[in-house]
Amino acid sequence: LNTALARFAPQVLVCPDHGSPALFLRPIAGCRRVLVAHHNPSRFADLPFIEPHSATDVRLAVAAEQRTLGRIDKVIAPSHYMKRIFERTYSFDGPVEVIPNLIDPDFLDSVASHDPRGLLGLPPGAPLVYVPGGGNKFKGAGFVPEILRALAQESDGPIGVFLSGAVPEETQSMLAGLPDGLRVHAPGPLDGSANLGRVKACSFGVYPTLAENYSMALLEAALCGVPMVTFDVGGNGEIIRDGTNGFLVPAHDVGALATAAARLLDPTTA
Repeated sequence: LNTALARFAPQVLVCPDHGSPALFLRPIAGCRRVLVAHHNPSRFADLPFIEPHSATDVRLAVAAEQRTLGRIDKVIAPSHYMKRIFERTYSFDGPVEVIPNLIDPDFLDSVASHDPRGLLGLPPGAPLVYVPGGGNKFKGAGFVPEILRALAQESDGPIGVFLSGAVPEETQSMLAGLPDGLRVHAPGPLDGSANLGRVKACSFGVYPTLAENYSMALLEAALCGVPMVTFDVGGNGEIIRDGTNGFLVPAHDVGALATAAARLLDPTTA
């Protein structure tokens, strides 16, 4: 990689922080190095509802990334939250700027709605709830059945659920015990167009994520006009404005999340 980069002679080299790849790259004359601070392992040290992480592992990872910063000219964070976390974790004398994740509006507009209600045996006006990353423990997979049961109790009829992403066997077994009124569409990993098409068909979404930097799922849903309910963690409050394009609830308060989501069963509120 070093040989190929030297031959290419870039003027700017953009590196992710995750895994500290810049630690192994040799200097290139006239090349500025930009680090995208989107991960930061210190965020996972005391994350609730997840089995404990190794404090030693976090310390070593942070130390490796601190060494990387000696070779970096500028840092970009995807949210103001990640900028604060970066500045709290590391020592860096260069500029740190916020550039949020981007979405191509032409691509977004080109995606047609793909409504799975027919596959689920639901009428056109039935609620369809978007649950991003439903099988990921960091995205709150363990809370999803409880939240969906609470919604089913508040609904006058059946509810459809679009569960995006890979769904591991553990999550599938939890979903198997859901009430009959909850009908889950879990197609597994999809490409961007297929996923967005289903998001556009949803009435609202629920995202019980435990840790977030600047969520593409929330950003896409907001730009598709799909109100989202999520915890006030990470950069979520930079995308979701409480009472405007969704609801923000206190971090890790699953009851408050389910209550706020139930409000969106009213199409007028949504």
